Amino acid sequence: METMETKERKIPDLLYRVAIGALIFFVALLVGISTAHAMDLVPQAGITKSTDGSGGSKSYLGLAVRGNFLPFFKHETAVGYRSDEVYGGLLKTTTVPVTESVWFAPIPLIYAGGGVGMYFTSLTYQDVLLIPNTSEKKFGYHVGGGINFPLVPMVSIDLQTRYVFMQKQPTALSQGSFDPDFWSTSAGVAIHF
Repeated sequence: METMETKERKIPDLLYRVAIGALIFFVALLVGISTAHAMDLVPQAGITKSTDGSGGSKSYLGLAVRGNFLPFFKHETAVGYRSDEVYGGLLKTTTVPVTESVWFAPIPLIYAGGGVGMYFTSLTYQDVLLIPNTSEKKFGYHVGGGINFPLVPMVSIDLQTRYVFMQKQPTALSQGSFDPDFWSTSAGVAIHF
């Protein structure tokens, strides 16, 4: 026969087991949520300006895939499109950058870092110059950072700026070469998967 003392001992044991079970459940839930949101797809639009550009700021379009690979670090693979004019419009440059970045994110809202990339560039000369168009690929690196504002659990606004460093670009014009370095500022919608 159970005594009152035995029943009183079973209640704390039961509460202890429920508390441990709830703790395990919430830890597993948090791990599942962080794993479920391991990747971001970030379509971007913004402005870009070349250091030697004569046409002012131009539009920039891009698409990035970003994911966590270490605590406080994110990896990003991105592709973009930009065009610019140099030498008063005598030469139009079209660049498709394919970049790899590592972002340090000590808090989920802010990130900073840099990376490297291959920049596929086509040079289009004005028809009156009778110079054939050329295409090249150049290596470059960049530094930058951004802010990621959550809107709803699966979507956030991503604001990013970066400066790209590249070697001087030779041309067939008498001016010789130009500096293809540029900065870009973009806004995107990060969709979490």
